[in-house]
Amino acid sequence: MTAFLFLILLLLAVVFAEVLTRLIKKLNRDLVLLHPFRSHQKRDEELKPFQNYLNLFANSLMIAMGREDIFYELNEKALKLEKEGKNIIRLNIGEPDYRVDKSIIKAAIKRLNEGNVKYGSAAGEYYLREKIACMLNTDTQDIVITPGSKFAIYSIMKNLLNKGDRIMVFAPCWPTYKLIAGDLGIKVCKLEMNEKWDIDTAILNEHMNNIKMIVVINPNNPTSSVLSNKRVREIVEIATDYNAWVLYDVAYADLAFQPVKKIVEDNVLLVDSFSKSFSLSGWRVGYVACNRDICKRLIKFNQITISCVPEFIQRAVFTGLEHKDKIVKKARKVYKERAVFAYRYLKRHVKVCMPCSGFYIFPHIGMDSVKLAFNLLEKGIAIAPGIVFGEKYNEYVRISLVRDLEVLKDSMSVMIDTINKTKSETI
Repeated sequence: MTAFLFLILLLLAVVFAEVLTRLIKKLNRDLVLLHPFRSHQKRDEELKPFQNYLNLFANSLMIAMGREDIFYELNEKALKLEKEGKNIIRLNIGEPDYRVDKSIIKAAIKRLNEGNVKYGSAAGEYYLREKIACMLNTDTQDIVITPGSKFAIYSIMKNLLNKGDRIMVFAPCWPTYKLIAGDLGIKVCKLEMNEKWDIDTAILNEHMNNIKMIVVINPNNPTSSVLSNKRVREIVEIATDYNAWVLYDVAYADLAFQPVKKIVEDNVLLVDSFSKSFSLSGWRVGYVACNRDICKRLIKFNQITISCVPEFIQRAVFTGLEHKDKIVKKARKVYKERAVFAYRYLKRHVKVCMPCSGFYIFPHIGMDSVKLAFNLLEKGIAIAPGIVFGEKYNEYVRISLVRDLEVLKDSMSVMIDTINKTKSETI
């Protein structure tokens, strides 16, 4: 009954928001008709109180509804603006800006020219699985190649969990997990990380009743913080005590500024991707490493969905792994330089932690992140609002460090100016 009443109230709130929006639009038109020579600035000042109330209401509603999907809506809007000819500095997604290594491209072209475009193994080509298994010190039968990590995550949850099961995620957290869980009818429980972006395992242990899986993203997305190997071991041991799985997402591990151990154990499902380390985001290739009984189920799911990852892509990744040290070392150096630069710049203006890995920085901006994101998009800069990573992070933003230092500096300068201007207007 309580849930039904909440649903009715939520529906009424949505209707009210729509009515209020139309009322403000009508008021704006009426002002134009009544005062055709009044400046836009004057009309904006008169409407500002109404607009502020509407923004506050809409954003509160967004938080209550758990609008993780606003992340993808903003991205689609940025893409649309680009197609219309507007230059958008894309700092909202983890899209590497460095070119794919020539050895990887040459390997893919060579296989294409040789006609390797037929169906392949649903498990993945043996040579690539063997290479990955050797690097992880496990068996080839414990590896399944997937079209990126998102598909791997979906496949794992689909095959190991049931509708109504509970998973534990550490917030702030990449929104894909909650969206996938919601699609499968799986309930998400959140444990907030502390101010140093670490996990209190004693608190985790207290909240493990009925938890079927713990999700560990290491390095974390969006904070780029890194859990120590000791902390990861503690989490795995807690999961073992409660007969739970650990989904260990290490998509950014190769770009970490400190060692991140990739572990494969009976209750640990390691998910990795080549999107970041090899700059292959559009190629869609990753893998799962887990016990072979689970691998068999994941392979069957591949068979009835994707059939296989294209062989020429797998051969290209294999070549990349043979040159991995050189490729990753170069990328890591670039991202560390950007992380240090962004941290030193932002800490003069907002609260922020130094990233421990490549790709992101997650400052506390002290204002509505959704409002800032849309304001900046109008100025040609795309960022990710903190609300998509958890309800408590609406005053944070995630900035992808995927442009050179000059562009990052200019973009962050515009962001800080916009924050200061917005705050001064609300005083």
